[in-house]
Amino acid sequence: MKFIQIISFIFTAQLFLLSSCGKKLEQIEPIRIIELNENVRINDFIVLGDSVWIACGGQRDENGFIWRSTDRGVNWDKWTAPDPSSVYCLALASDGSCWAGGDFLRLWKSSNAGLSWEFQWLGEQVPLHEEDRPAVREMQFGADSCWYFCGGENLGEGVVYFSESAGVSWNFRFFQHEMRAVHVIDKESILAGGHGVIMRSEHGLESLNELPWENDFISTFGSGNQDQLISVGLQGGIYLSQDKGKSWMNKLRRRRIGRTSGFFDLEVKGAKAVSVGYRGVVAWSHDSGNSWSQSELEESPDLYSIALLAEEQAILTADNGRVYIIDTP
Repeated sequence: MKFIQIISFIFTAQLFLLSSCGKKLEQIEPIRIIELNENVRINDFIVLGDSVWIACGGQRDENGFIWRSTDRGVNWDKWTAPDPSSVYCLALASDGSCWAGGDFLRLWKSSNAGLSWEFQWLGEQVPLHEEDRPAVREMQFGADSCWYFCGGENLGEGVVYFSESAGVSWNFRFFQHEMRAVHVIDKESILAGGHGVIMRSEHGLESLNELPWENDFISTFGSGNQDQLISVGLQGGIYLSQDKGKSWMNKLRRRRIGRTSGFFDLEVKGAKAVSVGYRGVVAWSHDSGNSWSQSELEESPDLYSIALLAEEQAILTADNGRVYIIDTP
């Protein structure tokens, strides 16, 4: 009898787990869908001023594009990368220039708000061996001409680049982790994250050291203030640090049986934080990352980036050349 009771308890627990994991999230209906007319993944999106929007995307080692709109997404101009390279990230530098990063350590710069793009080759500061030139995944521009970018491939190969001269000259370090995220804390301190690792530096690139970590694949960092930081992972975790990234607390773990469940991107403005990821998930916090709720975009497309707009709306990017605009929760 006791054996039967144990089996019954296990069976009931499994049913509860399955039902809770499969629970349907509240659906978000987009208020607008933009088609960029290329059947590719849209990797990143930035907003310049009131009406200039820039998006990037492509297919790995095949093609890459940057789109620009000057009327809040009504009309778009498209720039095509001249090499077989996807474009993964966009960023606005401290000198006002726009930068884009892609496959094979390729960088492009625009000095006219995305109207035209110029290839930026790093010359002697690029490794000679082609296998040591991974895709550029994220860029961060700090004060006093301190610029960073990171990249990686195949889980076990990563690099972080650092310039103290606004991109004139660069130093770099390789790691045995694919790197996806870099974040400038202050003039000398940075965070770098990737496959199973978060690293922190107190004094520039050479002092980057691994922190104790629970093996999520960090995709990006964000901050609402100088001390409190948020990170999100491709294995479904959202984490909070209240000591400038020295230690981390797990605030959300998204588990869904049989489905990928991680987070690709995060945007933070003041106390509001919004993260997006696989299967249309949108997670949000209104208290600087201390507590989180979740919703799901209709039709559950994988979501790769987010940009928050001033009017309590957000821009989400997905596969198949699609961009969604939603009212933020």
